[in-house]
Amino acid sequence: MAKHFSDREKHIIRFICNHRDDPSFVLVNVFNQWFNNTGVSFDVETGDVVYGYGDFSEVNVNKILSDENGIIEIALLIKYLEDNNYIYLVRKAKEDLPKKPKGNWAKLTIANELPQDIAELIRHTFRRVYVSYDLVHFVDNGFKTYEEAQLENAAEQLKTSNISLLASKENVDVAKQLVNTTQEQLKELRKQTIKVKEQADEAKDQTKEVQKQTKYSRTTLCISIAAIFVSIILPFMLPRCTGEKDYQEDMQKSLHYTNTIIVNSTDSICNKLDSLYLKSDSLYKQTKKGHCKYIKNRKCNKN
Repeated sequence: MAKHFSDREKHIIRFICNHRDDPSFVLVNVFNQWFNNTGVSFDVETGDVVYGYGDFSEVNVNKILSDENGIIEIALLIKYLEDNNYIYLVRKAKEDLPKKPKGNWAKLTIANELPQDIAELIRHTFRRVYVSYDLVHFVDNGFKTYEEAQLENAAEQLKTSNISLLASKENVDVAKQLVNTTQEQLKELRKQTIKVKEQADEAKDQTKEVQKQTKYSRTTLCISIAAIFVSIILPFMLPRCTGEKDYQEDMQKSLHYTNTIIVNSTDSICNKLDSLYLKSDSLYKQTKKGHCKYIKNRKCNKN
């Protein structure tokens, strides 16, 4: 369905679909906008639209011509729907069509003659109508054909694809930035690795130097210990080798004797000092006792 519809045509199509389940619905009801109004009717015999007025002053030519355009538009819509099998008019052998137009009460009538093919289309609408599912689906789909719906879906998919493409491009740019950052980090890591290797080599050389110094220090320590040991042992060994051992023994005996005398003298002095302390303490107590006695006697004499 490639045809594009006006708002009036869409309104009529919805009206038909909404009454598709009504068994008494006849298609001429789509012209109710004009023929249901008081004073306006369709003459089935002549194919004229008849207007009834109270007097000539009520005649509105512009309205009559506007009504004609609207009636022709809807009649052609009915033809299009019927030709494309979207509706089917139920024809019978004997049809009860209205013979006289409405509005015979009017004092003044004006008949506007419609084109014969349009008048014939209107005559056919005095029948019940069958509505196809395709027309219902078309209305439910927002008056979009299958092809139009496919195009819209394709457009939406294309839009989504464009958005995804932009997102992918942004992701690629981010990935490039990450790669560049990673490359810079790798360069810096190589520099640090080279620096660490140089430091390791330097540390290795320093370790070798320390090992040499440690070995030298150990040798020096061993020599020093040996020298100390010799300096301690030599005084004992040298007299044995030179014949001075007897002299040293005599000296040791003399020193032992002298030490004994000093110890004994010290003990004697300490004992004498203790004795002297006891005597002085006794003398102090006696003196104090005599002084107290003197003081007591003196007080008694005064009394």
